[in-house]
Amino acid sequence: MYKSIWIFLVAIIAVSSCKKEESQADIDEALIQEYLTTNNITHAVRTEYGVYYAIDSVGDMSGEYPNINSTVRVHYRGYLLDGSEFDGNFDDTPINFELSGLIAGWQIGLPFFEKGSYGRLFIPSGYGYGPNAREGIPSNSVLIFEIKLINIF
Repeated sequence: MYKSIWIFLVAIIAVSSCKKEESQADIDEALIQEYLTTNNITHAVRTEYGVYYAIDSVGDMSGEYPNINSTVRVHYRGYLLDGSEFDGNFDDTPINFELSGLIAGWQIGLPFFEKGSYGRLFIPSGYGYGPNAREGIPSNSVLIFEIKLINIF
């Protein structure tokens, strides 16, 4: 009898462990897809990492694109999927950032922006702040950034 119970328990554990749990990356991907569809954003491109970028206004056709070693001068606005803004400087003077010091989502997405471009990044939580909440940013939040890339140094 104990052997039957043991076999039954092992079978239940084996079956339940085969059930695939949805990862945070899968959840973020679905949320981004839903946002793009709901907002009729059809020109967003998915990178191999799952960060999306949408160039809304092309750059100055200089052929200059930032890389991880670049300092970029930008106007930007960061917000959540519900539209709540958590950061930005569109109303102020542009700001310089070393791309290597920014969240991975910017490091992945901004190199697709030509100097002078305006566009948006749609960043899964794993390339933003992940499970770490920040002021105005709940844990595991998909982040959206509107960016005007003014200059590259």
